[in-house]
Amino acid sequence: MEAISKMNSESLQDCNQSSSSKVVQYAFHVVRPKKVPPPSPHFLSSIDLCYSKPEFSTLVLFFKDCFSPSTGAKSLVDSLRSSLSKVLVFYPVLAGRLRVNESGRIEVNMNGQGVHFVESKVDSSFQDWQDIRQCPLDIDLSLDTGVVNPSDVPLIKFQLTQFHCGSIAIAVHFLHIVLDGSSLYNFLNAWAKVHRGSTLFCESFGRERALLARDPPKVDAPVPFIIDAAARDKQIDPSNITPCNLVTLRMEQAAIDACKREAQTGAFAYNGGKATGFEAVLSLLWSSMLRAQGVPQHLDTAILFSINLRGQKLAVVPQNYFGNAVANCQVHASRAGDIVASDLSYAAHLIHKAKISCNRASVQSMLDWLELNSAHLHKELHWRRGIMSTTMTNFHMYGLDFGWRGGALSQLCFLPSKVPPHMPFVAMLPSPRPKSIEIVIGLHHQDREVLLQDHLFTRYFSASEIMLWTGDRIRRALRRVPK
Repeated sequence: MEAISKMNSESLQDCNQSSSSKVVQYAFHVVRPKKVPPPSPHFLSSIDLCYSKPEFSTLVLFFKDCFSPSTGAKSLVDSLRSSLSKVLVFYPVLAGRLRVNESGRIEVNMNGQGVHFVESKVDSSFQDWQDIRQCPLDIDLSLDTGVVNPSDVPLIKFQLTQFHCGSIAIAVHFLHIVLDGSSLYNFLNAWAKVHRGSTLFCESFGRERALLARDPPKVDAPVPFIIDAAARDKQIDPSNITPCNLVTLRMEQAAIDACKREAQTGAFAYNGGKATGFEAVLSLLWSSMLRAQGVPQHLDTAILFSINLRGQKLAVVPQNYFGNAVANCQVHASRAGDIVASDLSYAAHLIHKAKISCNRASVQSMLDWLELNSAHLHKELHWRRGIMSTTMTNFHMYGLDFGWRGGALSQLCFLPSKVPPHMPFVAMLPSPRPKSIEIVIGLHHQDREVLLQDHLFTRYFSASEIMLWTGDRIRRALRRVPK
């Protein structure tokens, strides 16, 4: 999962869903692996080092009906800490600390110092909101994101918050330099298995070095995220940055299929009319967000997406590889107007070409380029008129089963880190409802309001989804839309 703009509390509080409840932290623990091995180094690849900025990313997981309010959650919390200690034996890197080795490279010292576990309570219930996605408490359910000295802080920490109704939220706070979304999901799934009493065999991360640059590094193939033709953006004034606001919309399978049909049959149809759902939906989001932002037609634009290097297509590393194993691909269009004015097949075709051009040779050149230029990575990304995206639809977060009465996950709230806070972004996430996905969109407040009133965009979502974030004013607008 790429580092993208952190959620601003306004994005939830302006939905007329307010709460006076306050999350209160009342207990702090350090959880160490049940068996601590001798200290040893864990190598960080040049992809890992792209995320060397000492800042936490956060994932908040909501579960319902986990304990009886009348008896309290002590036994649940104690058992979670116990199972966490057991699973850390299989993931010793998470219990370590960052350090700089004798050659000046950042690595993890797997010294078993442990992770932080905070207990908190809130006098609220899931029933207080029409939809748990509107919960305005999520900022309080995560820990401080600041890092003063990386060698003194854990690589991952947790906050468990008890709700008055017997439900809980688990905030997972992690340093992106150590793991990506796939690794995080595998760890959480392993934790859930151990908590249910299952035995782990092969979930531990591979210890061999992988994703290595050549010696000496040699860039002899196109690097997926570099666009030679992109117009260089002016330096952004950090004192004049407006953070993005978020909205989370659920897209049903019928709408995904409608996007695919347009991409498969449009004027720029490609690959024998076999556009994928990912290509089609991402093209819809790219064109809709450009329209909402009012980007002048003659200016260029770009969208960034990631390819999992564990996948069947590339299989550069094994499926259980622990770390950041993604290739960032940046798609460029010389005119934003071409994206906005064309049907979905135009942008989808550009995305498809970027996908198929990412091969083993380009991945190796990317590793070599990063080894030489990791400090300059962000200069190559098209921040000003670009959109960053990440996809986690293959990670079945809602299927995480810790064995509680409520069963599957109730809600996932994605709060990534703020690099940079003004960057428009989109995340495609799993949904608790079968055959649907959840789309998190980050735009400046005024642009988000334009997007939610754009019929070319909102026609792919139910009226109830749009009204969840806009209220009666959109219901009135929808009545005026010609049939």
